[in-house]
Amino acid sequence: MPSNLVSGALGPAKTVVASTIDLASNPAYTLTERYKSYTVGTVDIPEQYSDFSDYLLTNIYIQLPYVGTYQIDTTAAMGGKIQVVYIGDCMTGDCTATVWVMDRFGHSKNRYEWKGNCAKKINLVQTVSFGSAMWGSAIK
Repeated sequence: MPSNLVSGALGPAKTVVASTIDLASNPAYTLTERYKSYTVGTVDIPEQYSDFSDYLLTNIYIQLPYVGTYQIDTTAAMGGKIQVVYIGDCMTGDCTATVWVMDRFGHSKNRYEWKGNCAKKINLVQTVSFGSAMWGSAIK
């Protein structure tokens, strides 16, 4: 997921105090929006020969980060444009990649939607060392 997706949903930095420890050197950010939309870009799919050979044995695939690789209808996309828009849930990491296929006149011919997840699991663990033994407990 592009970093702009989450950074656009963040509010101002705030100072965090844990017990008596001031964590001012590591400011925390709060979310101002749960869902954020981000237009990744648009790609032209030009016809090279302007005849049947542009379509014969031609396959168009799109690889979307965190979602996967999918095939796009060649007859709908050839000579037109493909636009990719991600909508992300900043709380769960779920994302939806919406792919718009536009013909040469700018009319939307097809729309595809695929779902994925871009969340990173972060374990919060406290470890205590006693000599050669190591004890750990999860922070709840």
